[in-house]
Amino acid sequence: MAEPAEIQAAVEAGIPFQGTNLWVLVFAILVASVGLNVNSTAVIIGAMLISPLMGPIVGIGFGAATLELGLIRRGFRSLFTATLISLTISTLYFRFTPLTDAGSELLARTYHTGAQPTPGLAYATNNDRIAMRGIGRFTNNRSSEGGVAMYSDGFYTSSVTAFAQSTLFIERTEALRGPQGTLYGRN
Repeated sequence: MAEPAEIQAAVEAGIPFQGTNLWVLVFAILVASVGLNVNSTAVIIGAMLISPLMGPIVGIGFGAATLELGLIRRGFRSLFTATLISLTISTLYFRFTPLTDAGSELLARTYHTGAQPTPGLAYATNNDRIAMRGIGRFTNNRSSEGGVAMYSDGFYTSSVTAFAQSTLFIERTEALRGPQGTLYGRN
């Protein structure tokens, strides 16, 4: 079992970003940027595994547990510096890279559709079905009303394509589930 002084020394040694930690961070961010650019989940995960960002985070946690404000302050300062370095390197990479097509990995982390912030909402535009927490329309028969109503700029639509269209001129898209009052008197 390690002594408390040994643990504190190991935590303090992992906080600063200089020498090896700095170079590992630089190359981990470059590898992660390439992974995002070429659409490789394995490369992104590998870059996260070699990234030395856990040192300052462990320092902050250890400082909070032992009530050492100096350790917490150094951890936050080091984490802020490392984040700034990471953002600078990734910005430079994406600014000067010859690869210009955004892969699905990059789009999944940056592009958001209207339905993503809605918990429990599942929809598919290819078969025009929508469900919220397991209740919805499970047939393409237009005469059947589903338990989920969609309003786009205040107008009811029975199709889920409202979630797939451009949101440039749309103020608000709502997906409602509930009794008559919630669904504006519909069904």
